[in-house]
Amino acid sequence: MKTPKIIRIQYLALNGIASLLSPFTSLLFAYLVVQLTDKDIWGLFVDYFLYFFIANIFYNWGVGTYLQRSFSQDPRSINASWQMFFLTRMPLLLIVITLSVLLLPYQFVFWLLSGYLINSIQPLLVYKRSYLVIIIGELIAFSILAILLFNSTITLDSLLIAYSVYLGVKAFIFLISQSQIFTGWKWLFNPYMLMVTLPFLLMNAAGFLQSKIDLYVFAFFNTGEPVGEYQIVSGFFILAQTIPTILVIPFLKNIYRMKDQGISKMRKNLAWSGLFINTILMLLIFIILKYFFAIQLNLVSVLVGFAISFPPYLYSILVFEMFKKNKEKKVLNIILISMLLNFILAVILLSCNFGLVGGLIANACSQIVCLLLYFKYSNNDRIPQLLE
Repeated sequence: MKTPKIIRIQYLALNGIASLLSPFTSLLFAYLVVQLTDKDIWGLFVDYFLYFFIANIFYNWGVGTYLQRSFSQDPRSINASWQMFFLTRMPLLLIVITLSVLLLPYQFVFWLLSGYLINSIQPLLVYKRSYLVIIIGELIAFSILAILLFNSTITLDSLLIAYSVYLGVKAFIFLISQSQIFTGWKWLFNPYMLMVTLPFLLMNAAGFLQSKIDLYVFAFFNTGEPVGEYQIVSGFFILAQTIPTILVIPFLKNIYRMKDQGISKMRKNLAWSGLFINTILMLLIFIILKYFFAIQLNLVSVLVGFAISFPPYLYSILVFEMFKKNKEKKVLNIILISMLLNFILAVILLSCNFGLVGGLIANACSQIVCLLLYFKYSNNDRIPQLLE
């Protein structure tokens, strides 16, 4: 018989794999494209990726963060909450699809529809800890994507089609696994929900841009291979940046119900373990980029990468604490300030021809400022308080 401790470790491991698998397969996708063609085609494909990310944020409208809190606070109304938010966001999807039909290749309609389903159902899977569904769905979808890559002449059009298939397969698996969510279906459309969840949209959008706006600025100043290379490097550092959140997510229910003393202990454990984990990750990233992507980072770039990925170990639990205390607006303000700093520094450094290192430095500075602001607004004015 499994003990509660073993069950927690199992959930933690499965959540870690499920959370890391999608960004990992994205990097593996980049590796396959670069090996089968060149970095220039990947750089052109990244331009479409950047639009897809923005479209996702808009029509998702903070669905993940809002539903996680809603499910935890009122487990009896999961179906009703999900159905209402699914329908209420539908006009946003139609707006994005209309713009895409007018401006972008037809494959984007499939990207958007699949993305809408995936991001609608994923909060359910995470809440129910159905991590195996996420893992199986990702593995099957990526396996089909890899088969398509190896059995076709790779062009920009073929990449767009292959990625459409990948997203469609993943959405289908997620949808089948949670078909019971449509039980007792009610046509609940409540535009007021868009106002209620607006802070979550703004936080998700600002959070995304906080970590990726340097990539958008880099794509403005460059094109083709340099953009593809920067996306790969920054992608690895942002992947490392997600680890603390992955470690925390399985205990999110506890954080929303736990007393301050217990949460304080969690923060200290996460901070100290982060020093070791992040150091190992930087070494692995350096080796992988050098030997698999032919990208040689210097010591400055690696240290800057550490500065990008370590601060979340110190502030990720503070963010959820602030959500617990309904301080979403303060979180949003912090993210907006750090995002703006990232943008300004990226424009200055890249316009001065600092290249890849300049973009990374902008991101790192925004993360450090973000950390200091979280301590200030969460009444933890000194970082040493967290590590005592």
